[in-house]
Amino acid sequence: MIKKTSIPKDPLLGLVQLRIWAQLDGAEEAFLKMFQVTELQWLLRVFGDNVNAEIKRKKNLIPLIFDHLKKETQFHNEVILKGQMFI
Repeated sequence: MIKKTSIPKDPLLGLVQLRIWAQLDGAEEAFLKMFQVTELQWLLRVFGDNVNAEIKRKKNLIPLIFDHLKKETQFHNEVILKGQMFI
């Protein structure tokens, strides 16, 4: 089951969990329900994607995130060094 509370706090482990979920049927819908816009924007920034601050619709953010997850884009080192997801 896809639940935000199931994401490990360690960014590397959290990234692995997100990648696994991205492969599941219905994952995009689950992400729509589970994450806030600010969390989705954060994910794009830590992938190195310069998110336009004007993108505030989840339906526009999720495909961009899934693209990074499927390409196995790594998080920026700063996030890994902080050791916590969604700061």
